[in-house]
Amino acid sequence: MTLETDTPKELVKLETQRDLLLQGFMSLEVVDEPTQGQAAAGLAQLRTFMKQTEENRKELVKPLNDHVKFINGRFETLLRPIKEAENYLELQIRKYRQRIEDARRKEQDRLQRLQERREERAEAAGKPSPIPEVIAPLVTGNIKTVETVNGKVSFRTDWKAEIVDEAKLPREYLMPDVIKINAVVKA
Repeated sequence: MTLETDTPKELVKLETQRDLLLQGFMSLEVVDEPTQGQAAAGLAQLRTFMKQTEENRKELVKPLNDHVKFINGRFETLLRPIKEAENYLELQIRKYRQRIEDARRKEQDRLQRLQERREERAEAAGKPSPIPEVIAPLVTGNIKTVETVNGKVSFRTDWKAEIVDEAKLPREYLMPDVIKINAVVKA
């Protein structure tokens, strides 16, 4: 598909009108009432020209904008099921990763309780605490990138702070609201 790049005849005509309109006004100097009247009349002519030019521009670009909207709508419709599938797969991966993390924590808690019981038994028997047994976790930790034949998929966890007690915030983390301060100063 090719677009016509030649200057439309309407635009050439408007450029000519613009040049004629500007000739008289760019040298006008307002020094008295009559020249002020000329300047006011000139402003009215310039504004009328700008309004007509804008209407012509809209008339020229409307079919193009309508076509762009049509194409964007078709592509949006085309991609909607793909985006739904993407969201579904991302949810499934998050659920799986959460199950892996839950299993890792459960195993970590089990090993911690086992170590505590061994230490309690050793203490009750008057023996020194046993050296913690290093057991490789059965569940792998957080996988950040998964490679497949079709490419890579990376994951990250975004942490967000929640302010519980404003009084405990360090001073360097406080920021004044300049917009509100300026509004008070102006009033």
